[in-house]
Amino acid sequence: MSDLFSKEVSSIIFFFIFIFLIFLPAFIIIIIISAGIGCTLRLSTNLVSGTWALRIIETGGTTVFAQAVASTAGLRVLTCYIDPSNVYAGNIDIVLVCTSATGEIYGDAGVFQESPTRAETGWYQNTASQSEYGTIEDILLEAGMSDDSAIALAETQLSERPWVRTVPPNEYKVEKATGTKLKLTLAGYVYTLRNKFTTTTGTAAASSHVASILSESEFVTAGVIQANTMDFMIDDRAPMRGWEVLNEITRVGDTSGNRWNCGVYGNRVFDYGQADMTVQYRMVNGLLYNIAGGLMEPWFTLPGLVRMDDMIAGPVGAGETADDARNVYIEEVEFSVADYLAGGYGMTLRRAVRSE
Repeated sequence: MSDLFSKEVSSIIFFFIFIFLIFLPAFIIIIIISAGIGCTLRLSTNLVSGTWALRIIETGGTTVFAQAVASTAGLRVLTCYIDPSNVYAGNIDIVLVCTSATGEIYGDAGVFQESPTRAETGWYQNTASQSEYGTIEDILLEAGMSDDSAIALAETQLSERPWVRTVPPNEYKVEKATGTKLKLTLAGYVYTLRNKFTTTTGTAAASSHVASILSESEFVTAGVIQANTMDFMIDDRAPMRGWEVLNEITRVGDTSGNRWNCGVYGNRVFDYGQADMTVQYRMVNGLLYNIAGGLMEPWFTLPGLVRMDDMIAGPVGAGETADDARNVYIEEVEFSVADYLAGGYGMTLRRAVRSE
């Protein structure tokens, strides 16, 4: 198991509160900034008329570091930022200027401050556990801690979670036991894609992202990855697990509105491709049949389009199978051995993949 700890730090540089009614061309405040430090400027406004710009500019110069423009009457918070990559150090002007011929605006609760920055510890690992079970990563996001406290928290959490163990619920009663039972939930290898955070970020074709994320997996390899040229962006501002991104890419589909599927199949192979939207099953009197009329066995049932024969039909567009109210796409199938051995069917169908 590995733990990464991140802390958020925010340092206020300057704070100003004012209530004013501006008819003049501009309102100006002068502040000193340093290079390599990101800053955020916010101002609550009530715009009555005109077009107004909240700007951060170089004092005595022409460089505009950031601006926010408003021209619609009403209440709003104007916000603009100086990027941490800024190399300028010196005086800046905070300017609220009317860019139209005339204008009226009220301003209040202005704040200029250093933007939050993230500090990270290194990865802390238990190699003995990793050799036995594989790697399960966790990232702890905390605010306002010292470096020593951050390292201590990561080490403490790692020492509590390296080995598989049975624990009681967070809250439970102390009372005499009335019986003994054991419940096991078995998950496929697709669940191991949640073990690690992806290092794949940025914008690329959806299928390229899928292949890249699978290359980071410890137990699953890429199988049939159908080309999907739709641009997909993976944000790098917060850590995201591999399965979280793969599930979202699949849920989005493609630019033509087609449904896509993904999953891990035989030999731990991950397939990704456009879903087959022909009817594959029929639900009659609560039982599931294949398209040829045979009763489906739970362990052979895969996601697909189900015709609910007992459902009342509604209006259907010409040739649009998905528009038929009787046709329901099943995204996830779960088999319960206990229910099956007790005489039940043992199958649960879901229209959406569970998030947990």
